Amino acid sequence: MRAVVMHEPGNVTVEELTDGLGADGVVEAVGNEASFDQALGCVRPGGHLSFVGVPHGVSLDMDRMFFAEVHMFGGPAAVRKYLPAMIDLIFGGEINPGAVFDLVLPLERAAEGYAAWMSVAQRRSC
Repeated sequence: MRAVVMHEPGNVTVEELTDGLGADGVVEAVGNEASFDQALGCVRPGGHLSFVGVPHGVSLDMDRMFFAEVHMFGGPAAVRKYLPAMIDLIFGGEINPGAVFDLVLPLERAAEGYAAWMSVAQRRSC
């Protein structure tokens, strides 16, 4: 398993990391035309493209998606609903957002990070 966080165009990086296949799954969390286009360019044929929130000004090339066999999933991100209360809890000292991240690994150890995340997820689902 490999994870890539792209802060600039990264289609070439994804192709290199996957021997030209593309990523099994891509999460698009920016919500604009350029980021959707890049995400679609990174996902492999038959792969999954997930998006968070409502994209703005994005038109999808349905032929491109159809022939690439890309599966799309999306859902709302109710940030505006929860953000004011979350900020109050953080500044009031009731929530420490830094406690969310307890393990930092380089990309080449992504599989180890995924295993750690899965062990926590399994404990929480029991």
